[in-house]
Amino acid sequence: METRYTGKNYKQMNKRLLILIMVLAGISVAAQRSEIVIDGVAGEWTSDAIESYDDLEGDGNAVDITELSVTNDEDYLYIKFTLSGDMLLNNNNSLKLHIDSDNNSNTGNTINGIGADFSWHFSERRGYMHDKKDAVYHNQVGFIALPTVSSDTFEIRISRHATPGNTPLFPSETIRISMKDGLTGDVVPDEGDVFSYTFQNLVNDFQPSNLLRAEATDVRVMAYNVLHDGIVKPERKPYFRRIIRATSPDLVVLNECWNTTPQQVVEIFDEFIPLAGGKSWHALKEDGGNVLVSRYPFIDSWRIHPDMRLTAALVDLPDDRFSGDFLAVGAHFRCCDANEARQREADAFVEFILDAKAPGGRITLPENTPFFLAGDLNLVGDAQQLETLLTGEVVNDNFGQGGAPDWDNTSLLDVVSPQTDDPVAATWQSNTSSYWPGRLDFTIVSSSVAQVLNAWVLDTEDMPQERLNSFNLQATDTKEASDHLPKVTDLKLAAPLSTHAEVEKPLRILPNPAKDFILIECSDVEIDSVQFVAVSSGEVISDRKPVSKGENRYRVNISGIPEGIYVIEIVSKTSQKRYYEKVIIMQ
Repeated sequence: METRYTGKNYKQMNKRLLILIMVLAGISVAAQRSEIVIDGVAGEWTSDAIESYDDLEGDGNAVDITELSVTNDEDYLYIKFTLSGDMLLNNNNSLKLHIDSDNNSNTGNTINGIGADFSWHFSERRGYMHDKKDAVYHNQVGFIALPTVSSDTFEIRISRHATPGNTPLFPSETIRISMKDGLTGDVVPDEGDVFSYTFQNLVNDFQPSNLLRAEATDVRVMAYNVLHDGIVKPERKPYFRRIIRATSPDLVVLNECWNTTPQQVVEIFDEFIPLAGGKSWHALKEDGGNVLVSRYPFIDSWRIHPDMRLTAALVDLPDDRFSGDFLAVGAHFRCCDANEARQREADAFVEFILDAKAPGGRITLPENTPFFLAGDLNLVGDAQQLETLLTGEVVNDNFGQGGAPDWDNTSLLDVVSPQTDDPVAATWQSNTSSYWPGRLDFTIVSSSVAQVLNAWVLDTEDMPQERLNSFNLQATDTKEASDHLPKVTDLKLAAPLSTHAEVEKPLRILPNPAKDFILIECSDVEIDSVQFVAVSSGEVISDRKPVSKGENRYRVNISGIPEGIYVIEIVSKTSQKRYYEKVIIMQ
């Protein structure tokens, strides 16, 4: 069988060559911006650069394709489609995508009025070139689709530079696209219509993540499946060493530590990141595969259910920096087709959290104690499992009646984060599996009392060499360490942002959005200084800025700060207490 295309080894080279060719030809390289991130959320599909076909006829029985949207950037073709109901895309369906990639109806397979040169069969998890008998797999064409769970909306990307079987996948700048469900016969576009798309001069606006934490960050959380005790394997230990040192987490959930002891993990972290004052890291293992690691001591720990890989631990945060402690829950849910088992695990987590919030019972947390759930949740089936984790909607009655799990009686936050240098939220990938990359590793946060300042998934394969050098990383580190990527989330615990109207705030930002200056209105707070942290990267944009005081308000000059969304850290002069507000800067 031919070597499969990875999509990463020559993407950067193709981009540079494309720009060079355009410059030599005297063509302007000015381009519009594309903002697509393949994360399964699809909220950004709103720009004028997106072309869509709406099918409102309701002409499908079990499966009805209602919308098809297409756009591109310099490297990828992006497709979004919606259905009338939920579907699991990688299994048990008859849906197919057909692309006439040479814009010639006389070549390829005749399907719905086009000559399909390439077809992707979602349930088979492979595609076919019309003149080839061999299957084409996801890593040969850079295919990714999210979400990994069942949904009615999916995002897809396919590499524009793919050459399966040494044949360019996209020889023409204009293509024609069709989708068809083989079971119901529903087709988009409708019979007799043709949906054409011409590649545009679009450059992805994605900004690489800053691995450095913001000054305001209190706790950095990492979820990492280390693949069969990999962190203690001598041949893989150097990769983990560089990764752990570059990310420098405070709390880590390690999965697949089947034969790894907590003491081994402590010794490894003491070597990787020695703590000041001769202190040692802390680690515990309550179930068969998860090890929780912390810079700070553990007060207590609980195995949430005897038949599940679900461990909770109360972390003793320093009293001089934090107003309370932190509950960490590490999880490794059952894999693959075990939908019922994963649902029980999600229900058990909700039951534990609701018990912890209420007086008495197995555990009683002080009110507003922040908590998170992190780990490889293997959410590859029914979306109800994720819905349960977020909303507290319990399915199995033996785990209680359920209820909103956050302290303000709302849902928890699913921290959806892209890779550091690639606009895709996949956390697992394998070039030897028929399954395309998926979002399997999660961090779910009590967002009413823990503010997410920054979040990303580390993938060193896509990092430019200068970024690798600056963090002492190597391009092969994440690939050689594990088939999962480390997911990092920076949290602010002391004074979280709140979007709930009933919470009274001591200050207000005006105007917002702002351009040249902001005014901080306050009554009981005397301000010492302010600082701006970029939401997209966690980067501290400016040194502490002085403020000029007026009557019940302070003025801050922001003319030198780049356009973007920021968290402004406001330091009180009298108590050194810090407040955090979000501000949009327009320049």
